[in-house]
Amino acid sequence: MCSSSAELARRLRLVLVTPGDRAPEATQVLVERALAGGVTAVLLREPQLGRDERNFLAQELATAVREAGALLLLHNDVEAALECAADGVHLGWGGPGVAGARAAAPGLLVGRSAHWPLQDDDRAADYLLLSPFRPTPKARPRPLLTAEQVQRAIDEPRRGPIIALGGLDAAAVATLPSGLAGVAVLRAIAQAEDPAAAAAALREAVERRWPVAA
Repeated sequence: MCSSSAELARRLRLVLVTPGDRAPEATQVLVERALAGGVTAVLLREPQLGRDERNFLAQELATAVREAGALLLLHNDVEAALECAADGVHLGWGGPGVAGARAAAPGLLVGRSAHWPLQDDDRAADYLLLSPFRPTPKARPRPLLTAEQVQRAIDEPRRGPIIALGGLDAAAVATLPSGLAGVAVLRAIAQAEDPAAAAAALREAVERRWPVAA
């Protein structure tokens, strides 16, 4: 568990969201290459896998993620996050509420997928993935966030670090508001010819946009 919001923000500067479209072995290779490029957190989704297969993959990844100094987050499954020694659980569509997740696993980070306007559960979460910033192919399309909506979310007095999500690449990072903590990406790394190089370019862009004070 991160000891402060600032520390958590630093550890969420570049989040890889796994694509959920390939075999476990291919996902493991993708994650390892992304970590080599500088990803600071991995959000494991993999809805195409059965629970046992996904948990085994999470356990296989946990060591590599930890050795890289990154965070491992599991999507919607608190019990699996505990079993796999993950750092946190990320709550999206169909997941439990923040209070329920914290009661079941008080030692885990609890994050949320959010849009505008923010909900009470969003404000209670340890961090938010705010989306969509740019068009993405997804089953539940939402209107793109306006600059005003993003700024109002940033200005909310009660909330954890906000991570930008949705159609972002290294070139887009420079256009994002200073009040954000980082970016979460899927296609920009998962569909790259060289995931490690793509992650490195994103990490460099993130460090330029949100430099950490010495």
